[in-house]
Amino acid sequence: MLENLKDEWRFHRKSILLKVAATILLAFIPSIFPKVWSEIYQNFLLKIPVPLKYLAFLFLILILLLQYSYINHLADKIKLIKLKTNKFNLLWDDNKNPYCQKCDNILVDFIIPKNNSLSNPHFKCHKCEHKNFLKDETGKILTFEEAKKLL
Repeated sequence: MLENLKDEWRFHRKSILLKVAATILLAFIPSIFPKVWSEIYQNFLLKIPVPLKYLAFLFLILILLLQYSYINHLADKIKLIKLKTNKFNLLWDDNKNPYCQKCDNILVDFIIPKNNSLSNPHFKCHKCEHKNFLKDETGKILTFEEAKKLL
């Protein structure tokens, strides 16, 4: 999963760099190629209504901003995956906060059943409703405090 995210991030990063380079090149066409620019301007650009030119420009800027924000989102996701370690049947971040292994959602409610219950202490994920039991390598059920101490 991490490699797929990295590949996608690299692809979008290269793509946005090419779009920015193309935009900069287009901005300098009038000064680099004045004869070509005058023909393009006379034959094509004068025929397009001004509001349509502004809309096209705004649309290009919006695409660049959306792609840039998506690249940052992928980078943050890669960082989060790298920071979490798998221990005691859960994912843990550097601050010893537990996360669900199924949906990667932070776990906040540690449920300790009453004495007459047959259930073991566990975290219940609010997003996917999965019960996350804290177990060590031998299969022994741990409390939240014990697991935090052993991290």
